Amino acid sequence: MKKKAMIFGGLLTAVAVTAYSVSGTYAKYISQVDYTDSARVAKFYLNGADNTSAQAIDLFAQSYGIETTEGGKKVYVNSLHNDKVIAPGTKGEATLSISGEFETAYQTFISFDGAKDVVIYFGLDSEGNVTEISDTESDATPYAYNPITYTVYGVNADGSKKGLDMVLNGYMEGTIVAGKENVYEAEVVTDARNEYVIAWAWDVTNTVEVEVYTGTNAYGDDTYKTVKLNRNDVNKLDTYLGRKGTDRLELNVAVGAEQVAKNHSTAN
Repeated sequence: MKKKAMIFGGLLTAVAVTAYSVSGTYAKYISQVDYTDSARVAKFYLNGADNTSAQAIDLFAQSYGIETTEGGKKVYVNSLHNDKVIAPGTKGEATLSISGEFETAYQTFISFDGAKDVVIYFGLDSEGNVTEISDTESDATPYAYNPITYTVYGVNADGSKKGLDMVLNGYMEGTIVAGKENVYEAEVVTDARNEYVIAWAWDVTNTVEVEVYTGTNAYGDDTYKTVKLNRNDVNKLDTYLGRKGTDRLELNVAVGAEQVAKNHSTAN
């Protein structure tokens, strides 16, 4: 009796295995919904960005003067060789614009680099008057003189300034990012929007303060002192530059747009 029970149990197991092995062939309900989506890369293009060479701007001029009451122009500085020139008492500015197609939020910026600077060096006597003047720095001429002052500021759509207002005295070294301003929503800018103004001046003043590098402090920071020159000394330095008439000023300026890059949700 015990032996039969064992055989019966074995048969029951075999049937169960056979039923499981064929169960996948039985008919059943199947329901399915398919989804698909696609996207392209958002466009981000600043007009003029494909130009392989720098674009010309009218920052400097061949002549400078003032408008007269008769509607004409009285010229005080005029190039005799069709070069753009600078001289004591001259100034100028240029407005730089932004246009393009931006499918992301973005900010604009301006950077500039003094590629060539008008700079000479001088020494002072015991009474603080200018003595030797030279094109090179030495123990006898440790102080640098550059007559150009730059001002940079942003412009809103209504022509008002927008926060940024930098004044740079003397020559520039390297590239300075002047700042990022308002965040703009994605947009197409068809009419160029005036964004930044860069201005320069060779001022005629009674005194000039020259910032002189004196070394580094205990923290490794550069240290400076200010030397004040009177009008006669400034005239000496300006006349030295004018007598040569060969020093050149070159300023490279760029305006750009930069995406405000964050992890954005797909929900509006």
